[in-house]
Amino acid sequence: MDNLLPTLAAIAGLPQLLLVAGLVMVGIDLRNLYRLALAPKRPDKLRFYYIIPGLALFAFGWELLMLKPL
Repeated sequence: MDNLLPTLAAIAGLPQLLLVAGLVMVGIDLRNLYRLALAPKRPDKLRFYYIIPGLALFAFGWELLMLKPL
């Protein structure tokens, strides 16, 4: 288990892919929140499906990026 994170960090482009994927997922929900804020009628249920997994992907990608030697 100690070698798992450095091994994943060594995969070319994986940390950057996770960062971008996390930002895109969070951006989808923020766009939906923006549309809801400007809508004249509020929906009954407010559901945001991508913000928590997006933040998790972003945090994991950031951790892998910080482990990667420069």
